[in-house]
Amino acid sequence: MKRFMLANLVFLFSIGAFAGTRDFRINRNAVENGYAVAWGVPGQKTDFEAIEKDDKKVDEFINTAVVHNYLVDIEQDRILLDLTGNNPDSEVDYRLGDYHIGNHFNIALSNIEIDNKGGFDREAIAVIENNKWSNQLTKIVILNREGKETTVSAELPDAQEKIMNAIREKLTKEQWKKLSEGAINISLETSFLEKYGYVNVVRLDSAIPKSDDPGVAVSAYVQLSIKDGKTEAKVLSLKYKKVTF
Repeated sequence: MKRFMLANLVFLFSIGAFAGTRDFRINRNAVENGYAVAWGVPGQKTDFEAIEKDDKKVDEFINTAVVHNYLVDIEQDRILLDLTGNNPDSEVDYRLGDYHIGNHFNIALSNIEIDNKGGFDREAIAVIENNKWSNQLTKIVILNREGKETTVSAELPDAQEKIMNAIREKLTKEQWKKLSEGAINISLETSFLEKYGYVNVVRLDSAIPKSDDPGVAVSAYVQLSIKDGKTEAKVLSLKYKKVTF
């Protein structure tokens, strides 16, 4: 029932049912388990629907506004984390009127399992940045739902590096070379193994853009944990094969 209610909230936000000035607008295609990627102007409330009614206002906004992407709690209608931060070169992902800003770029969320989060009231969400040919798991965010308001208890920007290192140890030199020479896309699912409990299924698809050469697909069961504020990754099993995308 809660998932159904949250899905309806996302739909209503996306069609402007809650019109008026507000801090952010949700990216409808970037929603996961009650959280979403959103966008807005830091320190400024925006009437997104009013801007969309006038093409000149849309153009002016796109050309002048300093937009940031956020991780938000849908149910609490709160910004949890500024995903753009202070980097002026960061790409942003948002849609206004008929325009999608973020040339071949978008941000997605994915559930991810990680041990030692700090308690049963902690949740983990993966932030994935997608580009034209490849993507990247930019960070894992640990969320604390213990109190009335969800808070961020930790950020783990080293997750993809640790996962890739663990996978590399299971591959031959030739397999790793073939995997790493292409543009890599990572995708995540969760699964339950009787021996280990909930783990992650990490899939890596690698291909050289605009090439007829076969690519590579790697599928691995990966156990993640936190130690001293950093990510640790252990590959439980792995499959490697050449594929044509």
